[in-house]
Amino acid sequence: MCIRKYDEVDILEIGEEGLCKGVTEDSKEVFTRYAIPGERVKVKIFGISPLYGEIVEIVNPSLLRVKPECKFFGECGGCDLQMLSYDEQLKFKKDLILKEFLTIPNFDVSLVEDVIPSPKQYYYRNSVMFRVNPKSKKIGFLKRDTNIVVDIDECKIASEGINYALRKVRSQANFPKHVFKVRTTSDGDITVNFIETEDFEDKMVIETVNVDGIQYRFRISKESFFQVNTYVIPIWLKKIRDLVKGYNFNLCLDLYCGGGIISLFLSDLFESIIGVEISESSVEDGYYNIQMNGIK
Repeated sequence: MCIRKYDEVDILEIGEEGLCKGVTEDSKEVFTRYAIPGERVKVKIFGISPLYGEIVEIVNPSLLRVKPECKFFGECGGCDLQMLSYDEQLKFKKDLILKEFLTIPNFDVSLVEDVIPSPKQYYYRNSVMFRVNPKSKKIGFLKRDTNIVVDIDECKIASEGINYALRKVRSQANFPKHVFKVRTTSDGDITVNFIETEDFEDKMVIETVNVDGIQYRFRISKESFFQVNTYVIPIWLKKIRDLVKGYNFNLCLDLYCGGGIISLFLSDLFESIIGVEISESSVEDGYYNIQMNGIK
């Protein structure tokens, strides 16, 4: 990696995955992170083409800039937008979607609604994969665009149960040798997968989801994906059900279906549903969930 110099960069936009595009005084494009359009920042330039930079100073901060809730933000690579208020983050996400749909000729942009906010801005994730550096005794996440483990003692977007497990694993006699996953459920279950611990089982979990008086239970294997925001899941599923109710079709295709969470919650609205999924563990969970919930 070639280190060039420090440059002042005017930020033009925030793109996918929080990568910000800016331009130097001599009109060279530079990409950096954790900046806001309209700001002028001083960056340490890396590489040759394209140019990437790490912010070392905010020269002209935006009026939209706020103090991040997390003390590790900007160093830990877990979050991209905490320099913005939550309302501004939602606006940015909508704009990102609009940019994609504007590539479609004659698309009616009024069809894109505002982003539905999460009931909780922090402590909402039910699953986190922690990186480990056993030599330096660090547990956390990778610094963006590097293989450096940033040591953390709390994750602001992970559930209280996950942070409890993080503290327990960090203080146990046998420090973990590699990455591990912590998963929590709405019923209060906490599991730690892929390592041995003194306080937790390495197992799959059962999650219960309630939507409009309909309740299903879902097995989630260690390798399987499940929607990570516990508090958004019922809102998301109700929105899907309300949209589907307006149509009269017999067959539903649930693409990227995971363990079948959408399929089960639409099972009373269709004669048949076909789920499509590449993850073998998720497919196995899906069959199990159908039987566990008595779906025909």
